[in-house]
Amino acid sequence: MKRLIAGCMALLLICSAKAQVIQKTNIGDTIVKELRKDDTLRYALNFRQGGVYKFTVRQLGIGIYYQLSDPSGRMLVRSDAPEDIDDIERFDFDATQSGTYTFRMNRFKHPENPESGRFSLLIDSLPPREIERRKMIRQSLVKENQKVVLTRDIDHFWIAFDRLKVCRNFADSCRSFQEEYLDKATDGLRDFIRVRDLTAEKYARMAARYPKFLSSIRNNTTLVKQWELAVNNVFARFAKRYPAFKPLKVCFAMGILNTGGTVSNRFVLVGTELAASTINADLSEFPPGAFKERLAFQGDLTQKVISLIAHECVHTQQPPVSSSGDSCPLLAQSLREGVADFVGELISGDSYTKNHEYGNANEKNLWQEFKQTMCSKKTEYWLYNATTIKGRPSDLGYYIGYRIAKTYYAKHTDKSAALKEIIGITDPQDFLTRSGYDPK
Repeated sequence: MKRLIAGCMALLLICSAKAQVIQKTNIGDTIVKELRKDDTLRYALNFRQGGVYKFTVRQLGIGIYYQLSDPSGRMLVRSDAPEDIDDIERFDFDATQSGTYTFRMNRFKHPENPESGRFSLLIDSLPPREIERRKMIRQSLVKENQKVVLTRDIDHFWIAFDRLKVCRNFADSCRSFQEEYLDKATDGLRDFIRVRDLTAEKYARMAARYPKFLSSIRNNTTLVKQWELAVNNVFARFAKRYPAFKPLKVCFAMGILNTGGTVSNRFVLVGTELAASTINADLSEFPPGAFKERLAFQGDLTQKVISLIAHECVHTQQPPVSSSGDSCPLLAQSLREGVADFVGELISGDSYTKNHEYGNANEKNLWQEFKQTMCSKKTEYWLYNATTIKGRPSDLGYYIGYRIAKTYYAKHTDKSAALKEIIGITDPQDFLTRSGYDPK
């Protein structure tokens, strides 16, 4: 499955002038169509006040950007950077007024994204009884959604997990996760559901495959309620070093073992099942490899979470990579992640990525190897490869980016200005040159 490099959010807002006529579509109809490089497709949707509408966008060989606007043209929902060209995004929308809304789609501008591909779009509505049920759930979550740090989803997950004891089959298990967890999602988990395509079926499969692991980390996941002060301290430290810091909210939720942390337009999203895993967890259900080694964390768990939050907070402050970064996508993304590691270390006192011991021992050889491929569009040997890499630690692109950023920071006496430059990288190749990083 071909993945796209994230981090080009401003480019998402660039729409081709070659727009097409707004097309009407009926609720419940599935649209399957080709999307080409210069297309901007617009669909008119008649929504009624109080209605709840479910969107399912399938990317079939192309990364897509979309946005939903109200009858006045005000943007209400926009997608994050796509991570794959074959993916599904789902989200629910509550209409606060009746009228004609507009759903716009165009190709995500990125060098790894094909110039054309297909997509399917399904917009369905919930029946009145389900809307009333959802409304009651939303009302019960008002106070939680007003918090800076959301933790309620953890409680809901374990209620769903415990209900599995009385489930008779897979369908019952799916229903448990749907009704007790996903339907009761906070605003943060709703974003998590959308950006990671979290479904009841995936949770039921995870619970069936890793029951010992999940049970063994349960106590650790409940510690999230104690981490709110730690998160606020991260925000305060960040703002002190970087006055332009604009914090997002943080949501601790349970994922499906595919993300420790990520960001949406509104939240830092923490996959607590990974963040809370330590050497004391029951890892007997996992095969040997880098992923299992990452789960076997040894150290202070609170510090681990603080480092993760700091790392992800850096991503929320970074600008998109300019078009000059398109020519060296591996360098651009390695710098993006490495900067998050370096600045996160300045803020939290520790680096989130635990591969520095290997990196320091092999830095010269790693750099020579990386330098030969840094303008490649193939990034899987250096990034996001915990489940596939063999023979060495995962995510060594993070380490290279970290060392480049740290070298740049060390050579400047004005640390405040240097930090601003590091977070504000838009031209990766120029930054590499100015850093002077080139171990022989």
